[in-house]
Parts: sequence; C-alpha cells; structure tokens
Amino acid sequence: MSAPPIFRYAERRPDDELLPWIRNFWMFEVGAEAPPLHHVPPDGCTALVMHLTGPPGPGLLASGPWLAPLTVPVQPGDRFGGVRLQPGAAPILFGVSPVELRNRAQLAAPMLGSIATDIERALRAADEIDTLAAEVGTVLATHLREMRHPDQLVTHVAARLAENGDLSPSVLARELAVSDRTLRRRFGAGTGISPKQFARIRRFIKAAWGIADEERTWSEVAHGVGYADQPHLNRDVTDLTGLTPGALRRRIRSTRHDDVMP
Repeated sequence: MSAPPIFRYAERRPDDELLPWIRNFWMFEVGAEAPPLHHVPPDGCTALVMHLTGPPGPGLLASGPWLAPLTVPVQPGDRFGGVRLQPGAAPILFGVSPVELRNRAQLAAPMLGSIATDIERALRAADEIDTLAAEVGTVLATHLREMRHPDQLVTHVAARLAENGDLSPSVLARELAVSDRTLRRRFGAGTGISPKQFARIRRFIKAAWGIADEERTWSEVAHGVGYADQPHLNRDVTDLTGLTPGALRRRIRSTRHDDVMP
C-alpha cells in the first residue's frame, strides 16, 4: 500500500470569458508528514494568494512575480488557495506596475478595493478546488468583463517562450514587427520580469515535470527541455527551488497533482 501524499496540489482552468486575465485557480494542502518548510519555485506569474486555515492571517495577498524560491512555513492541515494571473494581467487588475510586486507579497486590498473582500469571502468558503474555482470565478467575472485585455505582444511572447525558451527577444521582435527595445519594454511592463528571466523559469518548470518521471534520467530531462547539460539543470534546481535535485524529485513525487497544467 502506497504512503499517503505529503502534499496535494490542484488547479482548475477558468471559463473562457476569464482566460485573457486568469491562468488558473489553485489549492495547496499540507499532509500529516510534511516538513515544516515548503519551497515554492517561481513560475513567472503574479498571483492572488491566501492562507485558508488556522487563525486569521493577513488576508488576500498579491504575490510576485518571483525570481527566487519562496520558503513558506507550513504545518499539517494547512490549506492555501488563490488565483494565478496570465502574463500581462497584473497591471490591469492591480493598477500598478508588476515591477512593484517583484520578489514580494503585499496586501491586495489597497490595489483591488472592495472586490478583495469578495474574493477573500469566496476563498474562505471553499473547502475543495471546484468550489473555489466556481465561487472566485463568479466574483472575478463581474469585475473583469469590462476591463481591457492584456497587451497582445506580452501574451504572444509569453506563449512563444513557454514553447521554446531558446528564442531570443530579437527573433520575437522580428515576428511582431517591433524593435527589440520595444519588446523588452512592453514585456517588462506587463510581467515585471524580462523575457530572458521568464524563459528561464518556464524551462525549469518543464524540467521539473520531467524529473517526476521515474523512467527518465536527469540527462534526458535536461536535454529534452533545452539545457546545455545536466549541471546546467542542477544549478537551476538549486537557484529556483532552494533544494538539491534529489530533494526536488522526492518532493514532486510525494505531491498528489490534480489537473495541473505544466
């Protein structure tokens, strides 16, 4: 009989009307055998995050984008939930440059206004991912349907870099008939990070999913996602998770994933 998972992590895709702004809804649960610290790697996105259990905490937070791992104290029974935004959506939803959120988390209410209370209420009422997605999605639909869409240049560049992190900004700039400088400026204004930083993070995430496959070697994973060699991947594992490669593999395999999109 297999051991129960140490962590449970679930995602749900939003309805089509929310997709321009919302990448997914998510919930993370901590099991009985969890270590006291959880290492969260960057994912290139800005998110709304809230601790859903235990004593009342600071409330709804606007978090990231992060360029370094975030270490979060956890205990058995903890549950966290939130909303991950699409690249380019943060300045529209929050009304501030995502550069101001880079590598930090701060209270969302001053930026979101009264909708923050509605989101908090919906998150606290949710004890599983489908309820969370439905309730928070309803709140956001009312708020977002009148808002402008993210910059299509940012959307295009993020999608292309997620597919192929080796693409240079100059190549992407030619595809979009803009200057290299314009591409970098607009991408940074929409995401808070550079195209190169975003590509590095997305390549690592692809590698992390490969690491979870017991039949693939580290070398196969590294070359499969575009790393020069295995030591290159090992450095990114350490830099972006704070864990050794072996510890990361064990952490991924001890987490039950539900409808998670790499």
